[in-house]
Amino acid sequence: NDQEILHDTQEDIDRKMAKHAAQGITHVITFSSTHFRWSFKPFWKEINDCIAKIVRAGHKYGIKVIEHHSCNLTHYPDTEENRNMFEGEMILRESTSKNWPGLEKWMMDPENEIEKWVQISGATGKPVVPYGGHGRCFNNPEFVNAYLKYLEDVYATGVDGIMTDDVHYFYPWACTCSYCREGFRKKYGSDLPQPEDW
Repeated sequence: NDQEILHDTQEDIDRKMAKHAAQGITHVITFSSTHFRWSFKPFWKEINDCIAKIVRAGHKYGIKVIEHHSCNLTHYPDTEENRNMFEGEMILRESTSKNWPGLEKWMMDPENEIEKWVQISGATGKPVVPYGGHGRCFNNPEFVNAYLKYLEDVYATGVDGIMTDDVHYFYPWACTCSYCREGFRKKYGSDLPQPEDW
């Protein structure tokens, strides 16, 4: 969480990992306030630097490190409900948006490339809203290429594995972005319905 990512030195992380080793732990899996990893794209360097510290500490004590994050979800605090969900998730993980300067402005920027990759609801024609945010579409080649590049950066930290979370389309909306519509047309020879006929 914030303490490890934004403040802890290698020595601090080493001390924490030593406690795990003393308990006989042989594997750890990360989970943090940055779980919706695309929301934190401006901070990927700091996050990956922290992961590297955790890996160095883990390997020093014979502990394998598995990195865990959502491959496609982002927070999208455009309504009071979504903002409360975002802040609640941050608080639950010992964080707050105030600790991440410029984060909300970046997430809500209409020119933000990650918002061009969202899953589109067949029922509404608008982005799907799981967990108060948006999910990217796995049929969008720009998203797939960008995520695979990010995975390369995470593997470069020395992790022993990655748990890529949330690899799915979000019920009940399905996805009807342009890539999904084109793929459906090619495979089945007909068009996905528009929202008024969904």
